[in-house]
Amino acid sequence: MKRQVFLISAVLSSGASVAFPSCQAEIDKVASGFAAAINMSDADGAAKCSALSRVILDADDLAFACVAPEDRKLLQDKYLPLAKSLAEEVVKACSR
Repeated sequence: MKRQVFLISAVLSSGASVAFPSCQAEIDKVASGFAAAINMSDADGAAKCSALSRVILDADDLAFACVAPEDRKLLQDKYLPLAKSLAEEVVKACSR
């Protein structure tokens, strides 16, 4: 554990910055994961539910990537309709 703390401290003190993907890139990642999950067969509901759950985890990353004021329009125009469809599909796939 001491080694990890030292390494983290060394990285932070060296001036390294953490770069988060752009908001658009994260939305595209969520959209492609959602499309792949939707194309899965309904016969294996557990696999489809699991795939949709991974999409939700990817969507959580939007909280870190979409923080700029100009990202608000992207979220409203592209992510909110996707989130609504995702919620509907999760209910269908995971309630079986």
